[in-house]
Amino acid sequence: MNKKVVRLGNVTLGGDHTPAVCVSLIGKTKEEVLKQAEGFREHRADVAELRADHILSEVRRRESGTGEACIAGLLPDLRKALGDTPLIFTIRTKNEGGELEITPEAYARLNTQAAGSGQVDAVDLEYGMVEAFRKEKGKDLLATVKSAAVAADVPVIASFHDFEKTPSKEELTSIFFGMEKTGADVAKIAVMPKTAKDVLTLLSASETASRDLSCPVIAISMGKLGAASRLCGGTFGSCLTFAAASAAPGTGSGSAPGQMDVSLVRNVLQTQK
Repeated sequence: MNKKVVRLGNVTLGGDHTPAVCVSLIGKTKEEVLKQAEGFREHRADVAELRADHILSEVRRRESGTGEACIAGLLPDLRKALGDTPLIFTIRTKNEGGELEITPEAYARLNTQAAGSGQVDAVDLEYGMVEAFRKEKGKDLLATVKSAAVAADVPVIASFHDFEKTPSKEELTSIFFGMEKTGADVAKIAVMPKTAKDVLTLLSASETASRDLSCPVIAISMGKLGAASRLCGGTFGSCLTFAAASAAPGTGSGSAPGQMDVSLVRNVLQTQK
């Protein structure tokens, strides 16, 4: 297993560290997001993720301003509400299970804004959008965002999601290696299993990637079948898992199929130390 680590504020990803636990903020308004952030006082998540596609899609629906203005108005207050809890900024597109249809150019602009804001601890870039940006603009999206991210000491997570199936181990491993080649600081894959064997395929790819890549990896098998990967992923090299905070007032539900209550996930991970 590789020993390279990436730091999100006071949380370390990679190496021999226990996987960090992340809970997503999925509010559609600034008020909802901040209320969910306050819920972090009620549970023990290590990391927060702002799923900005939810609030950005609502801004577009209401025609209530620009995405840039929304992000600029939200991030300072969110940073204050979270205190020292690390924050990942994520725009999940509809192509990968999110709420927002967005052009590669706008996607690049908003992520660059967040990366350079000084208010986030990491940005998540979809691997597919990196490829789309290259085709549309002839430029490297990850390099474009990293120019702002490096100046702010913000790592970039490259991510790939398949809500329909689990690709072969060879395909998954190739994607992991491709992410590292683009310059990602962390490589993340989340896929949907159809059988128990699919879960093993994902975990096997995670073990190989975590051993052979220099960057930390995140590997998740979604849905009910894949729930075990959220608890034992660390054994196979995954450095972060996602959980739901439905038990905490105002936090909402999980952001992807198969997420379990954050308290349960934390307790299981503690027994593995």
